[in-house]
Amino acid sequence: MRRKLFLTIVMAIAAMISLSGLIAGCGQGASTTTTTVARLWTVMMYAAGDHNLEVSMFNNINQMELTGSTGQVAMVAETDWYRFSGSAESLTTTGEGIGRWYILKDGDMAKIKSQLVMSLPEIDTGTAEALQSFVRWAIQNYPASHYMLVVSSHGGGWRNSSINSVTGHGSGQDYTTDPTKRRLITIPQFKAIMPAIITDAGKKLDILAFDACMNGGIEMAYTMKDYFDYMVASEENVPGYGFPLDTLTADLVATPTMTSEAFAKAIVNRYYDFYSSTVGSDQSTLAAYDLSKVTVLADEVKKLKDLYDTGTKEALLRSIIETQSDDQNYLVQRYYYVSLRDLWHMADKIIAGSTGVDYAAITIECSAVKSAVEQMVILSKYTDPLPVPSNKYALANSHGVSIYFSTSSTEAYDTSYDNLDFSTYTGWGAFLYNKFQ
Repeated sequence: MRRKLFLTIVMAIAAMISLSGLIAGCGQGASTTTTTVARLWTVMMYAAGDHNLEVSMFNNINQMELTGSTGQVAMVAETDWYRFSGSAESLTTTGEGIGRWYILKDGDMAKIKSQLVMSLPEIDTGTAEALQSFVRWAIQNYPASHYMLVVSSHGGGWRNSSINSVTGHGSGQDYTTDPTKRRLITIPQFKAIMPAIITDAGKKLDILAFDACMNGGIEMAYTMKDYFDYMVASEENVPGYGFPLDTLTADLVATPTMTSEAFAKAIVNRYYDFYSSTVGSDQSTLAAYDLSKVTVLADEVKKLKDLYDTGTKEALLRSIIETQSDDQNYLVQRYYYVSLRDLWHMADKIIAGSTGVDYAAITIECSAVKSAVEQMVILSKYTDPLPVPSNKYALANSHGVSIYFSTSSTEAYDTSYDNLDFSTYTGWGAFLYNKFQ
């Protein structure tokens, strides 16, 4: 689940009623940009909010308006809203449909005043085809030297991702056109749309930013390495406010010449600043990855797996993974799904727990895994307010990237893991299934 909804009812009513009035007066429009604009960046926000996060995403669009597009930075968004029966949101009269927006500068947080460039009939925004349509439209109409795609919705990385018992895996979710709430954009589906997108762009896209929960895994990073230069994602759930898009976009507009690496790091810093000071009560993680380094990390994980495959040391590794210090915390840093573990911390704990000459090769390889994580994760930060609630685990051992590790005593192995590129390349899924189930 991407982010718990905690914006106030007052904001919900004001925001959604204001949006309904705006859309009622808008229709199909044309882009005000041309291919001759010397644009440095295009920020594309895919707000698949046709569910219980609609108000939060409405707020995200308003945050972007506080900065607004410029000649060098274009900000565009696709929005899909949902109306809750019997709640404050049911007061809205927006109707169903898709909006594509060119973000204009505006200081009114209760209204969206940007240009509604295009209105589309209601579609399922929890599909890869819908995401592809938006991104290709944005690239074709707002070409730039650099592109960032923000995927904003519910999410769980490759895992089951919803508070609504969704059986699919990925990001997205659309309550209107998929009442079962079971269809999401899986990692393989996301990958399948990318070749056409990078053909349109003429290059890899610069940054993929997940404003959606638990996408900060090596599985997602490995899949996206051929299509994006950098990725920004969280190992843990993303709190309800999501990304602080006002400060992120302000940084980019103030310095549009910043590199992709610098912008990816700026996102992590702004996220940390927001949740450590402005909100304060939320736990959070966020990291930026250099995807050119992910294959090296995958190779080291494969080597580590092979050392266990050729030995009889699985019992100790199982003990390291399954050991708990209390009802919530494990020896190795866990996240919302207990089978998602911090990769650097896992390697560190294997080193500490695998003493003696028989484990020399394993501990050496774990050091190589840690080093590869440190090369790929260019910045990682977390917030963990004290005291941590008794019903919640601490996040202090988060180092930026998670890995799937299920055992028969924690969670049953999810066979959909077999479909992931990382699992196929490294054999990690077969290792887990054969050794720990």
